[in-house]
Order: sequence, then structure tokens, then C-alpha cells
Amino acid sequence: MLEVARMVCEVAGRPDLQSDFRPPRPGDVMRHCADATLARPTLDFELRMDVKTGIAKTLKHIRRQAAKPAELLAQMEEENWAVRR
Repeated sequence: MLEVARMVCEVAGRPDLQSDFRPPRPGDVMRHCADATLARPTLDFELRMDVKTGIAKTLKHIRRQAAKPAELLAQMEEENWAVRR
């Protein structure tokens, strides 16, 4: 996850941002071990782009929205995000 967070900051042009680590919450998954190997034959799944390209396309889409980032953050439930105002 830390690698993905760094990619998002890099693609957004903000490599200066740092992750904000907080104590775990009830229900947090402490270890992740994902393997999508079975997705290809089972779901006929094929990757179309790498993660960094996907992040860039998502960011481009968000930036095209009419709402300002602060407005988008205000719409989010703060249970899963630590929003600094």
C-alpha cells in the first residue's frame, strides 16, 4: 500500500507528501497477500494497463469533475479518511 500511495503522490505531482500512519482500527486487515493468478482463467480477466497508468487516468478523471477537491472530500464519510481542514 505504501508503494501505491507513493505512486499516487508522484502522479499527482506531489512527491513531497508523506503518509500519515495512525493506530489500527477495529476490523483493519493487518496483512495483505493478494494473487490475481486465478482471475485470468476463471474470469477471463486480462490487464489492460499498469497500476501507474490507471492512477494517472483516475486522477485525470477526478480533475475534470466540476467539484473542487475540498468539495469532494466534504462528500466523503470521514470514518475511513482522516480529512485535514
